Amino acid sequence: MSDRPFFTLVVLVFTSMLIFAIYTLFLINRVDIQVVTRYSSFGDAHFYKNAWWYLYGFAGFGLVAGTIHALVMAKLRAYGRRDLGLMFGWLSLIIVLVAFAYAHEVFKVAFL
Repeated sequence: MSDRPFFTLVVLVFTSMLIFAIYTLFLINRVDIQVVTRYSSFGDAHFYKNAWWYLYGFAGFGLVAGTIHALVMAKLRAYGRRDLGLMFGWLSLIIVLVAFAYAHEVFKVAFL
């Protein structure tokens, strides 16, 4: 905790992933039909359907990634690699932004 900017980035990474998990949990509609969960330009069908609870994986990703990234940053700081930990933290925030964009598009198509 002596390095406030580093500690702030660790908290920001974990908090942003937690916000992502909560965001995805609120977007899930519990329906009896199968929803679109994956898109691929290869194969016969471009939209692949699965059960609606498959979408809980997005929230799980947010929680697991946030925890692991915060722990990796703390471990890098403990090893004296503060610069690498900061870089890892900023890349983690970019991952959160990409995850938000990806989840938004998937949920837009999932419940058509």
